[in-house]
Amino acid sequence: MKKFLSQLWHYVGRHKYFLTVLAFLAIVCFLDKNNLMVRLKNRYEISRLTSQRDNYKETCDSLWSELKALETDGKSLEKIAREQYGMHEAGEEVFIIR
Repeated sequence: MKKFLSQLWHYVGRHKYFLTVLAFLAIVCFLDKNNLMVRLKNRYEISRLTSQRDNYKETCDSLWSELKALETDGKSLEKIAREQYGMHEAGEEVFIIR
């Protein structure tokens, strides 16, 4: 037993830097609250939210341009009223095909 402990102490003394780095990597990669899996999950979540933000920005820009068109052009307002709400002028017949 004493010989085994002596050999173990000699091995640890010889490879102390390697064992220290190995322990540090184990703590950082697996045991820390911000471990490797959490970081990868957060990176995926950031990329998903960024693409969602870009989609919302595109939608917002298209809606702003549509709003500007509605404010400046009466024909586009009439087109929206006819297509979406089924409005018509007096004396017109409207046929709705579904």
